[in-house]
Amino acid sequence: MENFSEQHHRVTIRDTDSITSATGNGKVPFVSADDIAAVGFHALTDETLQKRDLVILGPESLSYDNVAEIIGRAVGRKITHVKVSAQELSRQMTSVGMPKDYADMLAAMDDDISKGAEEKLNNTILEVTGKQPKRFADFVEDAKAVWKKE
Repeated sequence: MENFSEQHHRVTIRDTDSITSATGNGKVPFVSADDIAAVGFHALTDETLQKRDLVILGPESLSYDNVAEIIGRAVGRKITHVKVSAQELSRQMTSVGMPKDYADMLAAMDDDISKGAEEKLNNTILEVTGKQPKRFADFVEDAKAVWKKE
């Protein structure tokens, strides 16, 4: 989830009311850093978990169109998901100084998302921590100040 409140997405949401990706209509089970940390804590302190593979996924699968709509509602502006090809996304990232290999890797991940590679859910966070994972809308409500126009 913090992908949107930090780094380049934070800036483009705040300054241009847009999120650019090559994810198309693919969906992602976005997960909060707090939930990842909570599962990590339990994985390190609960011996019964130390031999398990814990795949940590958020509680809902959202497209970047969904993300733009949720953030837009919270900040009171229309946020647009700008859909580009993986090649164009890589080009844009390298044009602002990102190393080409890293930009290509991120663009390939977006391309995989566009093909449904991340459309999956599980209950790992609830099973391990006993708490419901944070929903994206709740994260956005907590973080909305970072997208305020300066």
